[in-house]
Amino acid sequence: MKNFFLILFALIVMAIQANAQWFLGGDIGLNVSNLKENREYELSEENLNINNTEVGFNITPRFCYYFNTKFAIGMSVSAGANFRINEINNTKYQTFSFNWGAFPFVRYSVFTYKKFSVILQGSTGAGGYQEFWKLDNLISENAFNRIAIRVINITPLLGFNLTDRLQMEAGLNFLSLGYHIDIASGVAYDSSKVDYTKHDFNIGFKSSSVLSLSQLHFGVLYKF
Repeated sequence: MKNFFLILFALIVMAIQANAQWFLGGDIGLNVSNLKENREYELSEENLNINNTEVGFNITPRFCYYFNTKFAIGMSVSAGANFRINEINNTKYQTFSFNWGAFPFVRYSVFTYKKFSVILQGSTGAGGYQEFWKLDNLISENAFNRIAIRVINITPLLGFNLTDRLQMEAGLNFLSLGYHIDIASGVAYDSSKVDYTKHDFNIGFKSSSVLSLSQLHFGVLYKF
């Protein structure tokens, strides 16, 4: 009986190994926005003309191990930058920020049709954010810091097999479900001190978390 279970275990391991594959890939996200706003305050009779322009990108290399055609575990790391120009009543200041993160994940293919597939990916992890600002000729050394904890984030992915080894993916972040915790401290451009802890539950991209930078991510995976 003991030999039977050993043989059965060996067959299971061989079956898993036969279907298992390593994947190496990554994706890139882009965020571009412009806000023009005119605020009027009746009590103070003050008008604010606001013109904000923001451009950001994020690069996320990742690798994963498929145990079979549907289930995989992996790790992704991310790095990105964001540049923003804020103009309020002809007073202009600029901010530059850098972010990083490391996120283990699991994924499961819920639907496959020919070369197309729908994948659910759940991840956790942590990341950081540093912001530098410039007002006239004054440049901050390190104005603002944030640490973000990704408790859970579930995102649907669309996959398309170009070849037997190459697969393209699109992550639909505007359909994601997540819970993040942000811890921030630092000094803003107006010299005000910032210190807070924020719990952020969100559906989609409309989240202020530093871990969400774009609504749509494109990526590729190569298996070997």
